[in-house]
Formats: sequence, structure tokens, C-alpha cells
Amino acid sequence: MTKIKTLRGELPLEVQDLEDEIEGLTHRLKKYEEEIDAIKADITHKHEDIATAQEMVSRYEKQLDNVSNNREYDNLTKEIEFQGLEIELLKKKNPRSRTPSSNSNRAISTAAMRRCVYANRISS
Repeated sequence: MTKIKTLRGELPLEVQDLEDEIEGLTHRLKKYEEEIDAIKADITHKHEDIATAQEMVSRYEKQLDNVSNNREYDNLTKEIEFQGLEIELLKKKNPRSRTPSSNSNRAISTAAMRRCVYANRISS
């Protein structure tokens, strides 16, 4: 029995360390995937806001044809200008510019590969 324990050595501790690392990598992978999903949802929301603002601009431009006084005209032109600025702002805030896609994708693939390697070591 002592021969087995001697031969076994630090193997149980190494296996436990590898299992813990697999769990950590799995957690990180899940976290990265959630972050990517949140960014994709944010992008979709921004595109919807841009489309809404563009619709409002076209509606205000049509209303300019039926203006009856200067105050109406000024209000509509200011609203058109505001919507134009809103569109520009939404395009600048587009999360694609801050998408951690290259870093996250690299981290995800690294974590997945390491998880597979460690799982193979444990099963061997």
C-alpha cells in the first residue's frame, strides 16, 4: 500500500489543480460569451435607435412643406438638426469600436483549448 502511495506521489494534487483550472476557464469562457451577447444586443438597440431617428428626420422634412409660420419652421429645423446629431452620436457610440472581439475571441479560444488539453490530461 505504501508503494502505491509513493508511486502516486503528487498526482492527486495535480489532478485537483487541473480540475480547478478547467472550472476557472469554463467560468471565464461563459463570462466572455455573456459579454459578447450583451454587446451584440447593444449594437442591435443602437441600430434600431438610428432607424427611428432617421424616420423622424424624414417625417419632419415632410412637415416642413406644410409650415404655416416661422416658429413652426424654426422648431422643425431644430428638431431635424437634433435628430441628425442624435444619429451621429449613436454611430460614434457604436460598441463595435470598443468590441473586445479580437481579444475576447482569442481569450475564448485559448481558454477552450486549455480546457480540452487539461481534460485530456485528466482522462489519460
